[in-house]
Amino acid sequence: MRYILSILGILLVVIAGAADETVQDRLQSVDGTIRVGVIQSLSRDGVVTMTPGGTVARESLWRLYLAQAKSSAMGGRVQVTGDHFDVTAAEMTIQDGQMTATFLVGNSWTRPLAGVQAFRTGLDHGEAAATYRAALAAAGKVDRLIALSGTGAVLSLEGEVSGYDGEELTFVYRGEERTLKAAKVYGVVFAARPAGGGGAYRLVLQNDGWIDADAVWLDAESVGLRVGGDDYSLSRSLVRMITYRNPQMQALSEMEPISAESDAIAGARLLWRRDANALGRPLMIGKQHFASGIGLHAPAAVTFAVPTGAERFVATIGLDPVLGAIGDCEFVVERDGEEILRARLTAADSAHSVSLELAGARRLTLRVEAGANFDLGDYANWGDARFVMGSAVAEE
Repeated sequence: MRYILSILGILLVVIAGAADETVQDRLQSVDGTIRVGVIQSLSRDGVVTMTPGGTVARESLWRLYLAQAKSSAMGGRVQVTGDHFDVTAAEMTIQDGQMTATFLVGNSWTRPLAGVQAFRTGLDHGEAAATYRAALAAAGKVDRLIALSGTGAVLSLEGEVSGYDGEELTFVYRGEERTLKAAKVYGVVFAARPAGGGGAYRLVLQNDGWIDADAVWLDAESVGLRVGGDDYSLSRSLVRMITYRNPQMQALSEMEPISAESDAIAGARLLWRRDANALGRPLMIGKQHFASGIGLHAPAAVTFAVPTGAERFVATIGLDPVLGAIGDCEFVVERDGEEILRARLTAADSAHSVSLELAGARRLTLRVEAGANFDLGDYANWGDARFVMGSAVAEE
């Protein structure tokens, strides 16, 4: 019976799906308030001008959602990871110690090669992918090239990358400069470099890549950003969301838990997820999408240390619609081991807002317990789960 239910769940997940579109600009404040309209501008000092709505100061700002459907035109075939970014670009070049990623015609971004950690092409090869991941996890003192030989064998070579134009890669190997066709290149992991800071802002691009920036400003046509002391400009149409890391709050998905546990009754055992449901899909409750939060599958629990100064835990809870009307579980919140919330919700229920006092708590546990139908469909989402500091506290 357990395996039949599990297979049924998988089939239903494959069938289910939803489109993610933003048809109007939205501003989300740190207290959870959402304003809908047209975002006219974001100044360099963090003041947002919105119609209607007037101005919003940076102290109240959390996220800006820029109006547009997710664009398929911003495709990409080169994944570039760096000290402040992880982007997918249509093209990427390396020349004279600079990396230039091109998203669309007329929209490119150049960074010093010293700030690039790795890149990989669109080459599909399982063994090369595993070799690349291993190299990325243990970057050494020199660059490492992962490529295919003429016979198809995976090569992992140490040396120095001096150029790349999308057609060929130039690589100094054992003191000799060599050229390799780009079609044979899986990726390059550059010599270990100091990690950059996260930045006060994060830009999420239309293809889900991201760039961390120290400052961001925008107008009707473009988004400006400062990274590592340099200013850049991107078309506003490339940017889907801007998040300000407001010191008045702390998203749980940006924290490391003290502990996490999960089990299974009838379905598969699934671990907790950051900013996604337990299957790794976009975080949703009903038709509402959440850019951040925690995804669990009952029965499961995850525990976090409460940051100093946090006065409330705030979230929107409910079941993910991935299995339609299937799902029934209990959401439980424990403060230092004491239960302070228990809510029984089904897939038919709408999202439920939670705002709980912490009262000097040291630990907070989010727990989900299976209801009817064993644990089938119990994809329990905690949308925008966050700790809110004193001066930003607002009842929801």
